[in-house]
Amino acid sequence: MIDNIQHYFERTDNTEQYNLRGKLNKAGAPILIATSDKVLPAFTDYESAFFEGLKISYIRPLAVTDYSMFVGNETDMARLENLMSYLPKTPRSVQIAAKIIEDSASLETDIMLLIDYFSFYYQVKYEGYVVQIQRILSAIARVEDGVSLQEICQMTGQDNGKIFPYFKLKADRKIIDKTSKIQRGGIYNIADPLFRLWLQTNVYCSQHNIVTLVGTL
Repeated sequence: MIDNIQHYFERTDNTEQYNLRGKLNKAGAPILIATSDKVLPAFTDYESAFFEGLKISYIRPLAVTDYSMFVGNETDMARLENLMSYLPKTPRSVQIAAKIIEDSASLETDIMLLIDYFSFYYQVKYEGYVVQIQRILSAIARVEDGVSLQEICQMTGQDNGKIFPYFKLKADRKIIDKTSKIQRGGIYNIADPLFRLWLQTNVYCSQHNIVTLVGTL
């Protein structure tokens, strides 16, 4: 069983993939069960090694009406829906959100506990980026409705030529979303709403407090 198998297919060529398929087709070979966040050409293209080699099952996100199947009747559904607006629509997310509500006294506390629950994950994710990308993400997170590339350049003090390669890399990998189009360019935001909230709480506020402290001194 393999999670996020797209990472393997995106980093290997067709020759290596044919080699893997040959091993999986041998008698006594294990059965491969895997997840991917997208359907790659490696699964569907006629010339790819795994064309018709995998049975693809599509798992739809949970709808709001599905949440009650995974929580007790005592759960506040309005608070649950609010937390789920930041999470992937999966049964595990519903269970996490329900436990947070159980341990929380208010809607505001719900959000803080949610951020705290995933804080270590996002801290590692953020620190894994180069400084230039950290600056871009922090700048985008400051504005709730998203920003243009020109505004990001102004916020970070970097010109378009220096910032665009990093920016495009994260946009291509869906870390950054283009949320609307204008005549030139677009409006961009952090794709993961909880990551955006974590950045606002843990990065931008920390940087703002440092600047304020230095100014006071």
